[in-house]
Amino acid sequence: MEMEKLYKTPSFRPEVICQAFMPTLKELFRLYPESLPFRHPVDAAQVPDYYEIIKNPIDLSTIKFKLQMGLYQDPWQYIDDMYLMFDNAEVYNKKTSKVYKYCSKLSEVFRSVIDQPMQSLGYCCGQRYAFEAQVLYCAQACSIPVGAIYWEESNGIKYCQKCFSKISEDCTLGDNSVEPLVNSLKAKQLQKMKNNFLKPEPFILCKNCNRKQHEICVLYLEIMWPEGFLCNTCLEIKGKWRRENKFTAEKLQKTELGLYLESHVNSHLEKMKCGASRVIIRVLSSSEKSVEVKPEMKSKFFENEEQPVQFPYRAKAIFAFQRIDDIDVCFFGMYVQEYGSECAFPNTR
Repeated sequence: MEMEKLYKTPSFRPEVICQAFMPTLKELFRLYPESLPFRHPVDAAQVPDYYEIIKNPIDLSTIKFKLQMGLYQDPWQYIDDMYLMFDNAEVYNKKTSKVYKYCSKLSEVFRSVIDQPMQSLGYCCGQRYAFEAQVLYCAQACSIPVGAIYWEESNGIKYCQKCFSKISEDCTLGDNSVEPLVNSLKAKQLQKMKNNFLKPEPFILCKNCNRKQHEICVLYLEIMWPEGFLCNTCLEIKGKWRRENKFTAEKLQKTELGLYLESHVNSHLEKMKCGASRVIIRVLSSSEKSVEVKPEMKSKFFENEEQPVQFPYRAKAIFAFQRIDDIDVCFFGMYVQEYGSECAFPNTR
């Protein structure tokens, strides 16, 4: 009954949080010389511009004080402060500096010791997961590489630096043209951005204990939890079991092509005796499509020949899965375009 009462709420007494996390803090303090730059607040007299660049400073002593004074109401607040300290060091210091390298070591040690206390409090882990920034595309189909500057409208339309310069030309008072004025006003409404945004892994709340769990840690999918999500601990306390997962690779629709590939791959794995688990291969989509021949393509390649209007093809998506620790893992995917005998030259077969 006491166990069930504890897991009804994610709020803990200050001494419980302090007891859980103080060993992880001591582990970082023990690191020498890596912890030295992080033990106390940065001295503004020695580093004058630090507080101009870093707006939310934090250090190990401040975190220890907050932990001992019971200022952390949720375990994730402690972890957020730790990652904030690491982020600050990476923002201010160059990658070649000692402090940056010390920060990397501290971060590595922290990630290795934080899971156990978090799991003892009923959480999935203490890690910070994020999706890396991806290449973006502007309104004119130009690519915006990771780390590049771009400009964005309020409705989400993006412009690369080159395209932005085209719409930001100034308009003189004597100019009768309306277009430069419109472009100038439009440029002022765009917001300057940098393509370095990390999208954090979303959390899901357990409907019983209200603890935040990473969706990726608990393999959450809304369609699998129509009555609301329950964490493993609450399921165990209530004596319940998860429903059988109907969304497995084995249960996906089988095709002749998929079974043919699957048979050959598994036969090869058996001959290799590598100990790999069985591979499941499925054709997840197969549809008839056609590619239109553009005017420029016609003029270059079909000038003296009969010009086909389009080339029909069949588009397929083929994916391979392996079951690892009772979880289906997709490790390979391939998209193909098959041009058959009915397709015109030069794409025939």
